[in-house]
Amino acid sequence: MRRFFKLLLYLIGIAAVVVVAASGLTFYYVRSMGRKYSPRSGANEPPLFLPVKHLRLTMSDGAVLQGWLLHHEQDEPLVWIIPDLEEFTVDWAPLMSAVHDWGYAVAAVNLRGHTPSEGKFVPGERLVQDVREILRHLLNMSSLERRWAILGHGMGAVLAMRSLCENPPVRLLVLEDPVTTFTERLMLPIDRRWRIGLMRTEPWWRWHYQKVYHEQDKTASAVDCFRRYGQDKPSTVILQSHVVPGEFVKATYQAVPEPKELIPIPLPATASLGESEMNRYQRMLKTFLDKHLPPVAKTIELH
Repeated sequence: MRRFFKLLLYLIGIAAVVVVAASGLTFYYVRSMGRKYSPRSGANEPPLFLPVKHLRLTMSDGAVLQGWLLHHEQDEPLVWIIPDLEEFTVDWAPLMSAVHDWGYAVAAVNLRGHTPSEGKFVPGERLVQDVREILRHLLNMSSLERRWAILGHGMGAVLAMRSLCENPPVRLLVLEDPVTTFTERLMLPIDRRWRIGLMRTEPWWRWHYQKVYHEQDKTASAVDCFRRYGQDKPSTVILQSHVVPGEFVKATYQAVPEPKELIPIPLPATASLGESEMNRYQRMLKTFLDKHLPPVAKTIELH
């Protein structure tokens, strides 16, 4: 019996060491996400062919967020792109160019802590507040029509859903590889071999997120914003590639109210798509924009 208790205490000791080590590594990993990010290529300037208006938007805490706006200096629907973690406006340049050519204004702003935007990236309510303030800046631009589509990728999908609490004039919401919480997005950089059953470990990650960033991270915070619209909810299109675990995307799809569609795609728009894949992606997006947010045809008077 004594041997049994010794063995049991030994095993409990080993388990305790493993748990403490795992918790320490998780704390370190979650905290390490709060930092400054720069493009891997080092380039963050728009291509020469893009007629970009540079945006410099000052947030309530004094940080200046920078981005791009492409428009034709006249009333036109707006497509607002909210990038993912470690994404930059330059990553969206090909799609922004195409959307602009279709007759839309298109805007994208680098998240806080993503060069050249100022500050340190911190997931959570500070990001949500930034998105609310960006939204108000865009609403104050008189040349933009009050018909919007919002495209959010990854963490940008969480922010896109949270932006609905401000009642923007949104007709179409495009969520590409979405997650419903910041915690889920922080889990994604883990090696694919370890992604099996990630949803089961989310409470562990959520607890560490709460301890590091001192705030709760709830799915309901994003989904509840749809209720503000009543019967005038925007149509939601969810694009699913193999980059994000399917259980995350399906959980988002189930949480989002009708009307909604779930469409598989080979890769996200910011991936290194071949010409044929990018053309297919753009045709699909244009179909939804034409359906829910058709640009107004402009007539030119000849004298």
